[in-house]
Amino acid sequence: MKTRLGVIAAIGFLLLQTATAATLFHRYTFETNANDVAGNAHGVVMGGAVFDGAGALIFDGNNDYVQLPSGIISSLDEVSVEAWVTWQAGAAPYWQRIFDFGSQAQGQGKSYLFLTPATGGGLNALPNWIRATISTNNVAGESPWLDWRSPLPTNTEAHVALTYSPSLGLTKLYLNGVALDAGAATVPLSQITDLNNWLGRSQFNFDPLFKGRFSELRIYRGFLLDTEVAASFLAGPSNPSVAEGTLICTAIAGDVSTNAATLNALVQPNGLAAALFFEYGRTTNYGMSTVVMEAGSEYSLTYMGSRVTNLTPGTIYHFRCVSTNAAGTNYGGNTSFITLPLITSFAMNTNGHFEVRFDASAESHYFLMQATNLPVGRGTSVTNAEITADGPFTLIDRTATNYPRRYYRLMVRDF
Repeated sequence: MKTRLGVIAAIGFLLLQTATAATLFHRYTFETNANDVAGNAHGVVMGGAVFDGAGALIFDGNNDYVQLPSGIISSLDEVSVEAWVTWQAGAAPYWQRIFDFGSQAQGQGKSYLFLTPATGGGLNALPNWIRATISTNNVAGESPWLDWRSPLPTNTEAHVALTYSPSLGLTKLYLNGVALDAGAATVPLSQITDLNNWLGRSQFNFDPLFKGRFSELRIYRGFLLDTEVAASFLAGPSNPSVAEGTLICTAIAGDVSTNAATLNALVQPNGLAAALFFEYGRTTNYGMSTVVMEAGSEYSLTYMGSRVTNLTPGTIYHFRCVSTNAAGTNYGGNTSFITLPLITSFAMNTNGHFEVRFDASAESHYFLMQATNLPVGRGTSVTNAEITADGPFTLIDRTATNYPRRYYRLMVRDF
């Protein structure tokens, strides 16, 4: 809605119906070297990293990392990366890297795709979160952030995976075969200048190096689905697996409004007639389901969606796709979305401060962003609040009297 006071906006996502089957492109087993056993992109071990003789490369967190050849992801349309790592954290755990593919300028990241086991503090990154993100313009260009509210577990082997497809408009982050977060992939990989393709090192020189062990790294040309990531985790390192039967992937919700959304999924029936429906609700117990849709029996990847209504404004909803065929039932990973808050009023109050009132539910964090010119973009947060109880809420910009005109955007995150 537009007024003299400004703009309050929201973003929707569009999924396209194109994708390629994922094929293993590069594989590093770290038996005695960092060679690529599936291709020719051999890595070079830097610093004091050592092979333990049991199929792992040990990083001491001081000067160790692996340099992979340039161009390893920028030549791809879609990419999936998975690794088995044991993270020891060390004295400086924040912003270490499992991988960071990109380039830097003056010691800071310029364009990159990275995965960190633990974030540091900040407005958009509370401490101790797993995060993956992509950017072509330093921190300011990062979008989306794929987060989990906990760090990577320490001193135990973990399987991490990141899938990224601009053609599908989808990227997902996984831990031990389970989807943690999903977002809209909008940056073509060809726009990443991947000169520094590092395992264990960040494009930002002030970030610490990774401390722990790498058991295996795989890079796929194409987009792995939920069921493929889960099968890979179960098979473990040193045992590339092929998921069988119907393959499915819960995708991000689209056309989200205050009380409705379209639930999306990718399905590959693989020769058996499959049916598909969605389970959804305010918790991962779901409790509600959509009508059953026929998905056919083709070997190609098909996008399907179902519209759900009568949702509560400003509320986190979880959903997953479920497919059934003659061989049994398969479940996609959990994905969540937030319905838009119901804005009930916005105006200048008697003190000359901008005030927006809205209805929202618990467990969300709202930010009132402002800018003196359009577009607002992320703007600057003038106030924010975590909603801990259902009901009406008000955010006030008490500095609004300092400017003759401001533009506003109400943003929400699930933290």
